[in-house]
Amino acid sequence: MHTIKVVFEPIKIENFEQITESVNYLLGAWRMNGQILGKQSLIAQTNKGLEVYVDAPDADSLSEKYNNKYVSETRFKT
Repeated sequence: MHTIKVVFEPIKIENFEQITESVNYLLGAWRMNGQILGKQSLIAQTNKGLEVYVDAPDADSLSEKYNNKYVSETRFKT
């Protein structure tokens, strides 16, 4: 198991609630696709956006080559 840091730096941080909702949709899609493990992820707010720490089965689990259509669709909305 590997812990991976994912950084989200939105262009505008006007609606933080909408940003966190989009990130949670992506986390759910990754989880359902088997790219991340567990239901708990550490989410930290930074000056530029969010940092999310997830547990994954492999170091490259979040690589685009493993995305299914739901992950890809959700990823472009984030």
